[in-house]
Amino acid sequence: MMPGVKLRTRLALGGFVLVWSSLCVAFDVVLGWSALRQIQASQFPQAAGQIVNCKIKEEFGHGGSRSYRIDVEYAYRVRGIGYASTTYRYGYWSGPRTVAEALAASLPPGKVVDVYYNPRDPADAVLKTGIDGTDLFVALFLTPFNVIMLGCLAGIWRMWRFAPTGGARVWDDGVAKRVEVAGVRPVVAAFMAAGAAAFVLIFVVAFTTGAAPSLTVAVGAWIVILIAAATAWTWTARRATSSAGELVIDRVHETLTLPVFGNRQAPHTVPWSSVSDVVVDGPAGDSRTPTCVPVALVAWPDGSGSREELTQPWAEWNAVALAAWLREQILHPRPASSPQTVSLEQFDATS
Repeated sequence: MMPGVKLRTRLALGGFVLVWSSLCVAFDVVLGWSALRQIQASQFPQAAGQIVNCKIKEEFGHGGSRSYRIDVEYAYRVRGIGYASTTYRYGYWSGPRTVAEALAASLPPGKVVDVYYNPRDPADAVLKTGIDGTDLFVALFLTPFNVIMLGCLAGIWRMWRFAPTGGARVWDDGVAKRVEVAGVRPVVAAFMAAGAAAFVLIFVVAFTTGAAPSLTVAVGAWIVILIAAATAWTWTARRATSSAGELVIDRVHETLTLPVFGNRQAPHTVPWSSVSDVVVDGPAGDSRTPTCVPVALVAWPDGSGSREELTQPWAEWNAVALAAWLREQILHPRPASSPQTVSLEQFDATS
């Protein structure tokens, strides 16, 4: 996988993806388990309880940020046995001081409350059941991180699955090979739009509600995210119905169809015999992340030649791998007597 990439680079990329994915999965599991327990708690039996103590607890986060939560204790009896609990709800997240103060004021010592207890373990109880806006906001906060994780994992899979073409997806119907070198797939566009919408809404919801939205506000934010994803999917799917972003290698007619991008306004088909070579232009750009472009050297009937770019600028190893694979496909099958009348110097002079 990833030939031509230094081992140090592979290890760095792999380590980053591993750490990032591990953290995302850990937070997802915690959130999912808490949400599941909250839903299950909605079916718990109730018992009368009484607030023993309720105070505000200050917590310090990264960079000295502060958040607040209530530290509550309540007592209740189940089948004549007394119990005490300090769990307000499963997965209770801290928030702004105003929210914590309002919640603490609603639970003064001595107040009689409904306690929802686990019938299998009566000592396991909560005061609040079901999903609320905070749960959905935390899921909203995690969405951009999860989108990045899925993108990294998908990229690694493509690098492994389509390593010979530098990660470019290939379809082979027995007659032609189609190599996806331009454009964005609908599912990718949908996830990107969802991640971008979630990133913006994190700040909008946090600033307008103090990171403690009502269920209605949180649901509204998720509806916006779904609309953004559906719009991106629909718009991209319409553009993806054509093969404009594909290199098409037709083995029956021995032709190569060039994709649409840059100055090429429509797919352009050339015979294999007109392609003298496939080379790589570059690298260019920052030395740490050089980019290259695979280029087909095409000889035209009038004796001129042109350099036809096959992709947008890629990472060097992607471009080198695709160029080498393409040479195998359209140059090696060619009989030794096939004419190649245009030299590299002529290409440089006419391009």
